[in-house]
Amino acid sequence: MRYASSEYIDKKTIQKKLHELKIIARNKNSQYLYTFYMHAKVMLQTLQSLKEVSQEVQTNPLYRQLEALKRHITLDYEKDLQHQTWLMIVFFLVTVSILFVLIFHIFSQTKQKKNFWHLNMP
Repeated sequence: MRYASSEYIDKKTIQKKLHELKIIARNKNSQYLYTFYMHAKVMLQTLQSLKEVSQEVQTNPLYRQLEALKRHITLDYEKDLQHQTWLMIVFFLVTVSILFVLIFHIFSQTKQKKNFWHLNMP
């Protein structure tokens, strides 16, 4: 829709150039040029129709409501994403701290076992 609503398309110039192309296609009896002319003409008409529809849609009150709803949904999504990110960071830090506690506990247990076996040997 953004291309259809742009103002940089000079329809009169394009139509003039297309008319010149049509004359050249007839003079050279080139089916390829004539086919290109027809496709370009249809494309120009389609762009004009899209431009009109786009302008009509943007003046519709429903469009403004949909845009407001889109902004609201986007903001909610970004808040939820930020919340999930913080939650994930907290869970990661808790997991890493539990891992360190377990590693420390295992090392202390193995040290105690070594001391126990060392003391009980005859």
